[in-house]
Amino acid sequence: MPVEERSTRNLERCDQHPSRPSVGRCDGCGRALCLSCAVPVRGSLLGAECLPERIGGEPAPPPAPEPAWPSALIVACLALCLLGTALPWSRAGPDAGAFGAWGGPPRWATLTTLAAVAGVVVWLVARFTRLLPERTADRALAVLGGLAAVGAALAIWHPPAFTPVWLGGWVSLAGGLGTCAAAIVDARERTRLPTERS
Repeated sequence: MPVEERSTRNLERCDQHPSRPSVGRCDGCGRALCLSCAVPVRGSLLGAECLPERIGGEPAPPPAPEPAWPSALIVACLALCLLGTALPWSRAGPDAGAFGAWGGPPRWATLTTLAAVAGVVVWLVARFTRLLPERTADRALAVLGGLAAVGAALAIWHPPAFTPVWLGGWVSLAGGLGTCAAAIVDARERTRLPTERS
């Protein structure tokens, strides 16, 4: 490179930062760029203003992560609901032993048991397969949690004759209400996130 050309090049300053020497010119608009302004793209040098035009617009922001706590709360509440069906539902009678809600003739405790088991099945299918969309699963879990809570509440308020209520119904009631609430929150979070992303 001739001395005159080299000296001219060194005298050239960045259009954006006049105190810095230029390292080249933008291949899009031709203005002088310093080292911090120059962006090499596919063998050419571009400035910040010409970069989006060359690479196809602004890059899409990464998707916001979905909060994990509603799903974890659903699992915990389903487990609590199932635990309640394994505990005695009364101090005497057919519900007095372990898995008190599972045996005997159909009654309100049976509704809680069926809803809790169905909730676990829905959660497993939604979690490990693509057969059930997440929003549909959230709605189903809210309904099943509500049914489990209703069954437990009715079993507590209308127990079989001469059988005082015990722990299982209360635990299942808490688990059913928690499952219903967590599924509703999870469904709302899923509908809210796409609007925040756009």
